Amino acid sequence: MTRLVSGGRSGGVGNRTRTVSGSGALFALPRALGSGSSFSLRSGSNANLAVAGASISAASALAAGASQVALVRESVGAGAAARAVEYTVTLTGATAAPTPTPTPTPTSGTYLPASAALAGAYGLGLLVSAYAGPALRLRRASDGAELDIGFSGQALDIAAASAFKGASAVTVAAVYDQTGNGRHLTQPTASAQPTLWLGEGGPTITNYDTDSPMLIPATLAIPRADCAVFMAARTPGQAATCGYWAFGGAATDYGLTSPRSAGNLAMQPMVAGASIPATATNARALGVNNLAVLGLVSSAAKQVVHRDEQTADYPAAAAAMLNTGGEVGEAIEYGGRTDWRGFVVYAAAPTDSEVTAIKAALKAVFSTAEPATLSFLAGGDSIVFGTGGANNRTITAALHHRSAASVLYRNIGIAGHRLELGYTGFDTPSAAYLTPGVPNVYVSDYGHNDIKTNVTDAPSALTAVEAMKGQARRMAAKLRAYGFDMVIWQEAYGDTTFTAHQEAARDAWNAWLRSGALAEDGLPCFDAVDTVASDAAFILSDAETDAGRGMALGSNSSDGVHPNEVHAGTRADHLLAAYAAIPFALRYVPVAGQQELPYTGYAPRVVKGTAPYVFTLAPGSAALPAGLALNPATGAISGIPTSAGTRSGIILRVTDSLGATADAAFAISVAAPATIAVADQTESWNAADATGITVAMPGVVNAGDVLVAVMTIDAVPAVTWDNAAAGAWTQRAQYVSNSNAHTLMVFTRTADGTEGGKVLNVALSGSQQAVTRVLRVTGATGAVEMGSYLRSAATSADPPAITPSWTGASLDIAVLALDGTAAVSSGPAGYSGFMTRASSASGQSTNASAWKIVSGTEDPGAFTLSASGQWVAAAIALQAS
Repeated sequence: MTRLVSGGRSGGVGNRTRTVSGSGALFALPRALGSGSSFSLRSGSNANLAVAGASISAASALAAGASQVALVRESVGAGAAARAVEYTVTLTGATAAPTPTPTPTPTSGTYLPASAALAGAYGLGLLVSAYAGPALRLRRASDGAELDIGFSGQALDIAAASAFKGASAVTVAAVYDQTGNGRHLTQPTASAQPTLWLGEGGPTITNYDTDSPMLIPATLAIPRADCAVFMAARTPGQAATCGYWAFGGAATDYGLTSPRSAGNLAMQPMVAGASIPATATNARALGVNNLAVLGLVSSAAKQVVHRDEQTADYPAAAAAMLNTGGEVGEAIEYGGRTDWRGFVVYAAAPTDSEVTAIKAALKAVFSTAEPATLSFLAGGDSIVFGTGGANNRTITAALHHRSAASVLYRNIGIAGHRLELGYTGFDTPSAAYLTPGVPNVYVSDYGHNDIKTNVTDAPSALTAVEAMKGQARRMAAKLRAYGFDMVIWQEAYGDTTFTAHQEAARDAWNAWLRSGALAEDGLPCFDAVDTVASDAAFILSDAETDAGRGMALGSNSSDGVHPNEVHAGTRADHLLAAYAAIPFALRYVPVAGQQELPYTGYAPRVVKGTAPYVFTLAPGSAALPAGLALNPATGAISGIPTSAGTRSGIILRVTDSLGATADAAFAISVAAPATIAVADQTESWNAADATGITVAMPGVVNAGDVLVAVMTIDAVPAVTWDNAAAGAWTQRAQYVSNSNAHTLMVFTRTADGTEGGKVLNVALSGSQQAVTRVLRVTGATGAVEMGSYLRSAATSADPPAITPSWTGASLDIAVLALDGTAAVSSGPAGYSGFMTRASSASGQSTNASAWKIVSGTEDPGAFTLSASGQWVAAAIALQAS
């Protein structure tokens, strides 16, 4: 009798799901019973599916969103020794992920330009027209046999490599030098040889972690300050520092790396063992994920890093001869991975035109033009980062193997990270996090470490989970503000060391993730929650089989927590299913308006549609409030509301280019006209220098009025109010013009009604002329915010825009401090109450202001000056009650 080892449950092979595109071989079946086993499909499998060798194939492509089930049986042995594994594979037709494309054939007849400086040329394509030798030497893992593989045209002879490979893995023992100089890349240690990947996205020479680079011979010697190195490479699923190439023995004398410190995924040169930090002005935007032509050109003037057509400059490298060998494709640390197809070295820096020709040849031969169609970035703790497992442990690397080459996966997980640590790297996001022109998806796996660190008893379980909720709400809003289109959060799964209180906190956290909570921006926190930890079919623990928690012994790095490739792959399958289930949707957060004030509504967010879009009001929708209109191209609602009230039942519809539609229902509230106003203004000035000045209050001041004192001073003295007589005033700003020539200061006070008609004394630390204007504002809440400033000597003084933190109406006051004899002829266009005052005929201090009732962001426009003079200008916002 055949012994059934597993039926998709404890200790065996788990049921699998996969999102697929196209027909033919779609799913590579893992062998649980050894290399001699065979596969078959049991009765009840979909008739469109069949077993072909060790893969499941489909006779015809699955329709988008349609699922087909294969009931797989793997068996080995006979009689009493017979064993079998049975499990289910569910294949679902892709709805948004792109269709995988076959490896393109290199453009025939495109070679590296002739150059005496070409010191080495290596790769999985023919680079030198005169070269007639093989591309590389392979070693078969099953029997240790080795074989040279040549070219088919200019491409690697894939048929010969596949025939030699058979069912075994193959590694690379040598990559031959096509210059004819015999400076071959080798790896004599079989256990350290990189893999030749022939699957989807191949062929590539692939290296995981730290142990499998190709070795550069010492005879390939180049001067560090006058050389160039190019490589066709990528770092899919990157979670760690990846070294594209490095010259040097025990230490790196010269190389190109992609460090992951502080969430940075950019390339940067390494000189004499130290990486040159990437900054906002160089390689921070040159992160590598899909296959690209990378390069580093070194000259006496500078180093230039290349990624396809992007470049970034670095300081010149010190002169040295690189003649001790090196490595190509080293991953440097756990979790790293480098794929490459070509490597070219020049012993002198090529000219700009030569660089263009070299990159064009490498693009053509190695087919690096892989346009991205979708981009994922994963963040979290060591479960995402991959600490402690075996090769290919990162979830992003597993995702890469399950997707088309044009789907990009990157990883900024940090071992030990927690939500409460502020998700390092996202206060200064790198441009490398986002891929322009395609949907960007953030995958988060936070929660486990927060619970393990902060939960010790029942009260701490409650407070920890509440803190995590707030942090997640903030993080989801920040991610969207940075430009991510979708946010997916994975549930926290258990740990065999969790206490009962920690397990209760985990359950409460996961339940909240599934609850549809809103983020700080008013949108749902998550577009999808991967319910991996509560999926009864997703079994991770031998110790907790029935609960489906923890980590199975066959799926971890032996510490019971961190995944190896088996677990990473299963989580990747689950995550892809969660992504595929996200529907085409329209997100809209209504914004309140105010009658007679300009209204600009929320910019709609479209999830998973295909641009371009058309926005309309759906059938049955209520009309927009009078005075508002819909932009059909952007979905923005704007205008000037003409009446107050709440209009319910508005249904906004988006239609994408494929005809799919999604709706969002909401209401728009319009408040009555604002009553905030400047009721009075007084001016005080001293025409001669003095250390004591007086400030006159308006004649009538009522309790609750907001007083705004705008003071301009001819220098930068300290200012002290006589609080005993004046009451306490809040200083909002002290802005100084160029060359410290002039000061603009703003003070405010919410009146108690006793200020009317008073004259207040103010002391200056230095003898100066000054002008102070006091504005009495009625109908204000007392909330005041100060904008940033601009300073110049131009004849147009334009305060920067100001965006208050509140919604609804504001009174914005534009203010100006001017040094010199120029006159201020007018305030910003559309502003009321313009006043200007010079302290004396010599114009030692000129104070100007004007105001306007607005809503939302306001850019005041410019004051007009009769001549140039040093000035500083800003805006103040007061909230209407």
